[in-house]
Amino acid sequence: MHKAPSEQMPSWAAYSFAIALLVACAIGAGYGIAQQDGRIVTFAALLAGAPLLLMNYSMALAGALFSSLVVAGVVQLYAPGLQTIRWMIALFITTIGLYAVVTRLLSVQQRPGLRDDTGNIALPVIIFLVYAILNTAFQSDNTAIFVFGTKGYFQVWGLFFAFSLAAAPQATVEQFPRLLLLLALTQLPFAMHQLLFLVPLRVNYGDGVVAEDVVAGTFGASLFGGGAGAVMSILLIMTWAYVLALFRNRQLSIAAVSVLSVLLLTPILVNASRIAIVYILVAYVGIFLRDMLARPKLIFASTAMVSVVLAAVLWGNISLVSKSTEYDGLAGMVSFIIESNVDEDFGYGAFELNRVTSVTFWQQENLPNQLSFWIGHGMGASREPGGAALAVKTLASSSNYAGLGIGLTAVPAVLWELGVIGLGLLLWLLLRSYGTARKLAHRTADARESAGFEAMKVGIALFAISLFHKNFFVSHLPYQALLMGVLGYIAYYSSRLRRAPERR
Repeated sequence: MHKAPSEQMPSWAAYSFAIALLVACAIGAGYGIAQQDGRIVTFAALLAGAPLLLMNYSMALAGALFSSLVVAGVVQLYAPGLQTIRWMIALFITTIGLYAVVTRLLSVQQRPGLRDDTGNIALPVIIFLVYAILNTAFQSDNTAIFVFGTKGYFQVWGLFFAFSLAAAPQATVEQFPRLLLLLALTQLPFAMHQLLFLVPLRVNYGDGVVAEDVVAGTFGASLFGGGAGAVMSILLIMTWAYVLALFRNRQLSIAAVSVLSVLLLTPILVNASRIAIVYILVAYVGIFLRDMLARPKLIFASTAMVSVVLAAVLWGNISLVSKSTEYDGLAGMVSFIIESNVDEDFGYGAFELNRVTSVTFWQQENLPNQLSFWIGHGMGASREPGGAALAVKTLASSSNYAGLGIGLTAVPAVLWELGVIGLGLLLWLLLRSYGTARKLAHRTADARESAGFEAMKVGIALFAISLFHKNFFVSHLPYQALLMGVLGYIAYYSSRLRRAPERR
């Protein structure tokens, strides 16, 4: 794959951007002082330091990833009183995203011999973003709800532009798969601490709390509430797919793969994530499907390994989960999962709806109204605003829908908020991203690069499945940061791909 030189903003433009940002921060700080709002003053003061980081774009990009994938979740669990820091992270990431856009617009340098395919992903990203904002602005006359909904969806979408339009050296961006692997390995000590010290505090707590849900690594949880273990599972299994792809491409030995598999998948075992069973199968098929007939020895070894992994995760789900849910063996677990997600008599946690009935309920409520069926009610409508920094009243908290959980997963949430059109645009974005990652994996001659793209392809598939499992897409900062990092990484390389025959 061609190594493109880094694109840097002309120095005059960089300084102009920095000065404009500092002026904006000064105005914001003055407004905060006038309103006697310390939060605004703090935001402005911290954001004023952004130009210093933006002079070193690589450091800014690393800081954005670390703050969104580690700091945000760790603070949520271990220092819940500092939740305001999530707004600071969102502001900083938005800033470097804007910087990247200005970099591209003001760049006078061209890239000879390169085919710009960034639009393959950027087009659906921009269309979805513009559609969602205009949709919400058109339907809402409440500024607080508009900010609440927009911040929930797009708080870290700046990462996509920071990657795809990167002013950082290519050597910085190409480390992304290894950075994710390092981040995945750091989940183990956090998960073990949560298992050994926090799970015992939650056992028999009641109120539908499952003790092991707090095992979420650096992705956030509440001490006596839910956790983002499913997001941790996406990261761990996506990076495990990277390890499997390196093995498939003869870059890792079976011994190294075995050791890394244990380190990467142990957190999933101890938090007994049921969706991880599906994710593991998707990763296996995604990496080895092309080799089913061509390389029987490889398939035998990989199938044996994956079988052991699946057996361990199944055992964890049956034997290690807290006694709040009793399974009668594997058949009992499968029966319970199906019944609790489909049966109308079952709700999810404190909500009356479950993953299936939340979709059928949306259809029942919106099909008669063609406008809401196609365009929804605006961003934020399906979210429960409890604990939010802004005091808002949403559709989900109204007397008609309170306690139902109308936005239980991302699919009904997007349908309620952006309608069928919005969900269609989202699925289009993921489909285009998957296809681009697949092309990149086939066309590069570098075995390690190919493994990275194979892992991103698997990651996109996991994100697509997660839309039916959780509602993290509409509000969860670490989930969104991981997704935008993956999409931005794919878009960055798609714009630097020479026309070349696909590698089989």
